Amino acid sequence: MRVERRHVRPVSLFVLSFVLLVEGIGALYGGIPMLLDPLGEPLGMPPALLEGSPFGSYLVPGLLLTFVLGLYPLLAVLLLWWRPEWRAMARLERATHRHWTWSVGVTAGLAMLVWIVVQVLMLGVNHPLQAVIAGLGLLVVLVAFLPDVRRAYQPSAQPAQRLARTRPRRR
Repeated sequence: MRVERRHVRPVSLFVLSFVLLVEGIGALYGGIPMLLDPLGEPLGMPPALLEGSPFGSYLVPGLLLTFVLGLYPLLAVLLLWWRPEWRAMARLERATHRHWTWSVGVTAGLAMLVWIVVQVLMLGVNHPLQAVIAGLGLLVVLVAFLPDVRRAYQPSAQPAQRLARTRPRRR
């Protein structure tokens, strides 16, 4: 009988998961109304706010908020906890020396930082929520790089060995 080794979950993983949940739910709260009414009325955002941006309505920002900053971080939380093995990610694991799901969490934080930087560059600083969003994105990245989180996401097998198993042998 084979006993599976359980992964030790550090406290900082709970913090990372919580911040990703806040990011995802908050983005859905802003993105879904933009999709339902691309003119921004449900959120009280006049189309004039988009002056200086390439967008004529809130449709594209709503799509990005809903999928990239809303659903992606929620998916990241699930993946961080489930840690599914996926041979296609062996190269990523070899590059990061971490289980591939760790990279999903980091990119969710980076996406939030990129979103807010682009928003500030295009529209300027016009709301205190921008600082909160930037802080959350930075917090995700910083917590993901804490030693105990990085240690918890060391790959279960050597990525190079798994990569070798995924390639067909040449004869």
